[in-house]
Amino acid sequence: MLRSVGATRGTISRRLNQSVQLFLKLMLGRRARTRYVLAFTERSTLRKAINLVISEISRRTKQKVLRSYPSLMLIDVTTACNLQCPFCKTGTKRRGRNPAVLHMADYVRLLEEIGKYLYTILFYLDGEPVLNPRLPEFIKLAADRGVFTSTSSNATLITPAVANGLVTAGLDHISLSIDGTTQEVYEIYRRGGKLEDALRGLRNLVEAKRSHGSSKPYHCCPVTSRIESADCWDRADEIGSPMTEGPVKWAFFQKARG
Repeated sequence: MLRSVGATRGTISRRLNQSVQLFLKLMLGRRARTRYVLAFTERSTLRKAINLVISEISRRTKQKVLRSYPSLMLIDVTTACNLQCPFCKTGTKRRGRNPAVLHMADYVRLLEEIGKYLYTILFYLDGEPVLNPRLPEFIKLAADRGVFTSTSSNATLITPAVANGLVTAGLDHISLSIDGTTQEVYEIYRRGGKLEDALRGLRNLVEAKRSHGSSKPYHCCPVTSRIESADCWDRADEIGSPMTEGPVKWAFFQKARG
């Protein structure tokens, strides 16, 4: 009987170990998931870790009924955008729906239900997040609950006030879409936008971080053009702001240079 109990405990321990290792392997092995690794290392609790392992075991054993809660929440704070990017359903009006914003009551209800299990909240999907003036409030509520927060922006609307709001709210990570070092290349992807506005937004964010003595949000600037990406890196000083800051900087341009 004791041997049986010991064997069972050993099996459970091995499965827990394997699940955590698999999770880290999946996260570390994909450039786009760097923020998830940061979330795991910076925001882990016993409750979250156990929930994550249960979720992974359920996935691997193909359980039809889940006994875990979400570890990640991807939520749009708005479905509106100020640009008309050709690859985006929002920009090209292919979504077929009217612009809307996330209501605070709905967001709070979600946090109360699953917040204690969340490693990460991604505040973006189809819209430009900073168009919702309550974005800093959403971020702070999540940060106060120990959730790693990340968002993505085209940066053209990041004024000094917006930048200060993101920094003081406790945002952990932001991806800024600055696709080129010339207006000619930039507008191929970011139609309706101006490169200088995007670079100004980047500078505003960097300045806000410096003025508050904060290393966060970690920021990176993915670039669509493989040619322009290397040029962005080489011209960072000329542009006037570091294109990346923080542990995620290794992710920037890896695909273009690799």
